[in-house]
Amino acid sequence: MKVKICGLSDVRTLCDVAVLKPDHIGFVFAPSRRQITPLEGERLIRQLQASVADIPHTVGVFAKVDRDGLQQVLDHVPLQAVQLHHVEDTDIYQWIKERWDVQIWSTISITEPRAAQKDQISYTRNEQAERQLSTLDRCSNYVDLLLLDTHDPVHGGGSGITFAWDVIPAYAKVAHQMHLPLYAAGGLDPNNVGSLLSQYSIQGVDVSSGVESNGIKDITKVASFIERVRSYDKLN
Repeated sequence: MKVKICGLSDVRTLCDVAVLKPDHIGFVFAPSRRQITPLEGERLIRQLQASVADIPHTVGVFAKVDRDGLQQVLDHVPLQAVQLHHVEDTDIYQWIKERWDVQIWSTISITEPRAAQKDQISYTRNEQAERQLSTLDRCSNYVDLLLLDTHDPVHGGGSGITFAWDVIPAYAKVAHQMHLPLYAAGGLDPNNVGSLLSQYSIQGVDVSSGVESNGIKDITKVASFIERVRSYDKLN
């Protein structure tokens, strides 16, 4: 089971988190209180590379981004993956792959709070969800991973709210058909991640606000979250 710790924005916390060996670390370039600039992203990763021998896989988070915005980051920040929320330019997937050696994580925003019926993606009745799945159909050759996240009306993701996990099996089928790993985010924390993993078949989890105290990354919570996931791995 893979773990991503997202929303890192200072060197000390970044190094402390890296020592705990999550599989991925995330940097937010989308509008958010955790947003960093391309210059800050480059500095953070370069300093981490100088301090830690084996750094986690680096992921940049983008929402409603255009090509200029992506290029400003990817030309300078040594990222290994881009996590995209609310992409309207469906050709941008191919454009990224032709220019940079990065994975593309495509985010599916879960927009309704109610649970779906078993084995049925009822969220596709929502126009936005239909558009997201249609985009995936057209761009599947360029996507490396699917991420389920709770929809935030302003920024797309990063809401800190849990979505109805009942939809996971249906989206897991979509991911399986596309031969892609499926991760889940949205409102996860050390107290509920074990419940998620015990009920649903996914390949990774993504957390940000759930390992914070007063809006700041709490290393004790980060360690607890990672340990809960690793403990699940040991039992399976």
